[in-house]
Amino acid sequence: MGGEIPYVVMFQAVRRLSPTVADCWGFQHPWFEWEGQKKGDTRMSKRYTLNNGHNVWSAEMVFDIPEKGVLHGFAGYFEAVLYDTVGLSIHPDHKEVASKDMLSWFPLFFPIRRGIRKGKLEDRDADAVETVVHGRAETGGAKIKTGQTGLHNVSGRSSWIGL
Repeated sequence: MGGEIPYVVMFQAVRRLSPTVADCWGFQHPWFEWEGQKKGDTRMSKRYTLNNGHNVWSAEMVFDIPEKGVLHGFAGYFEAVLYDTVGLSIHPDHKEVASKDMLSWFPLFFPIRRGIRKGKLEDRDADAVETVVHGRAETGGAKIKTGQTGLHNVSGRSSWIGL
């Protein structure tokens, strides 16, 4: 199951196979749902939601990989707007603007069980899914086309985040 557990890492001896970083998920906190005041009323009000429906995500990403290499997993970066124009980012293309010289936050590494050799000019598609079951977020997915891997972290068997 070790190939299913994400690790917090500081990438040093790494080669990015794709020149671009694909967006996967986004969210806003606190989470609001918008609803009409009453039937037929066009004014809207916002209310806090009490369910975890907003924590169910899925994404499909396509990576252009122009050179040969071996894919061992995926890096997970994040960005946040803390207040107004104050931001925080570990995204490799944006961190110099939002969080210059910050070394206290690191990306997640999502390994795949078996490295996939990559020939030149073949793209990789990856599906990622996060579900919420009984108050815990389970990140699964990593179903990779052209060199299929199995579904990773099924039902959160190796790792999950309590909510």
